[in-house]
Amino acid sequence: MKKIFTFLSLLACMFVSAQEATDTMCVYSNGNIISAIPVAEIDSVIFKAKAEVTEPEAEWTDWENIGTCTYNLSGYWSGSHSKLKVYYREYLLNEKDAQFYIPGVANAMNITINYDRTTGNCRVPLQFVTNNDTYGPVYVADMASCPLDPKPIEDYPCTYNAETGTFNLLLTYMVSASLGSNATGHFANPAEETIQLDGFEMPDATVTMEYMGVFASTIGQSSAVVNVTLGADADSARVAMVPEISDVALAEIINGTADYQVLEESGPVTFPIDATATYYVIAVSYMGGEAAELGTLTFTAEVGGAAEAAKIEDFEGDWKFLNTYKGKTYEAVGNISIVEIEGTEYLLCSGFADAASLGYTSDEFLMIFDAETGLVTLPTQEVSEFTYQGQQFGVMVLTASEAEGTVFSGSLVGKLVDDKIKFVNAEDNKYTADSFVFYAPDLGLISYFNKLEWTRYDASQAPANAAPAKSIINSADLKVTGFFTKKNVELIKL
Repeated sequence: MKKIFTFLSLLACMFVSAQEATDTMCVYSNGNIISAIPVAEIDSVIFKAKAEVTEPEAEWTDWENIGTCTYNLSGYWSGSHSKLKVYYREYLLNEKDAQFYIPGVANAMNITINYDRTTGNCRVPLQFVTNNDTYGPVYVADMASCPLDPKPIEDYPCTYNAETGTFNLLLTYMVSASLGSNATGHFANPAEETIQLDGFEMPDATVTMEYMGVFASTIGQSSAVVNVTLGADADSARVAMVPEISDVALAEIINGTADYQVLEESGPVTFPIDATATYYVIAVSYMGGEAAELGTLTFTAEVGGAAEAAKIEDFEGDWKFLNTYKGKTYEAVGNISIVEIEGTEYLLCSGFADAASLGYTSDEFLMIFDAETGLVTLPTQEVSEFTYQGQQFGVMVLTASEAEGTVFSGSLVGKLVDDKIKFVNAEDNKYTADSFVFYAPDLGLISYFNKLEWTRYDASQAPANAAPAKSIINSADLKVTGFFTKKNVELIKL
């Protein structure tokens, strides 16, 4: 699980020569000295530039390749390096000592990590990384193993979670004249780096945001609308509009001193605004009572262009959209009407899929209307019984989808623009910008719809031989196309 770390970079930058750096404690970034801090004295102890193992090799198990990983770098290098091989071995004379070895990180570094199986704590002993063209040999270590200015390991822990396969490491990348370098100092101190072993199912506590526009209330108050999406494992999120994206603003949200809104599920939030300007929003998701993931958003809102929020009656009528599926495009036509369920008004959608020929008991589904923002939400929901080749497969589900065969417990958020309903995938979909699927949990994908921009349909303007205001999707092209395992899908029964 990715932790919330300080995310603002050092702003000051003062370059010094390699000769000057010999007498200073330096901070580096991307291979360049960015600040020089005088120190009284640097110990001239010679350290071995490798991960030492004092026990004889015979007292260890053989190195075993346990799979691959992704290494997320932020110290000497930045970025991610995936599909790196991971090797593991255990010390035979006790039940706690073990080691991980990952070669070829950034095509240069071979890193050894000492691991305590009883506590989950790790140590990264001082070891050679690479040669820098200007400063010579570069080394890496955990903060307590740094020969320049060691810190208590309790304050700068390195850990491995065996349940999730995740390393969280606080490291220092450094050069030292005592170790043969041409300078003495740090490239990063600390560098916050993570390693994720492949094959583990990770909890999803992500929080993402999208600016939806400015809407005006009936009394003329303009509000910026931001759609917030929580990962399947996030319990809630705190969302706040802040003066700027900063560590201070983040800390105030986490410690509870900021003015924030709390969301317990994905959906829109509104922020009253009174001027055309650039605005900043920070969201922090929570899981198990602890801050988990960070989301930020910067947008420019124009108050003069604020549109009056749509009314629920504006969505009534016949609508159509083009569905591109397996290289073919179809025009689906259906109807939206208002229904009241237990005192709450919903939008009932029907006729958007050929229920009879596809085996649905019904193709009706519901959308939630937000009177304050004028937005509609198409949530994950149970739709109908599904029959395929004469066999009952239980209740069919409608949900937002990332890609064909990969289903989330997600939702779509839509707004009325120029007599069109434009949907946005609330799961921050990186494959298709807006999509939803019908699927049976015990069977798989039934039908898949994307390019979701619904437009008004006027049957009176259709040609005389046109199909009725009903789906004209060819059911032969919408058979079951894949099978997958149900993953964290929470059904919403409306």
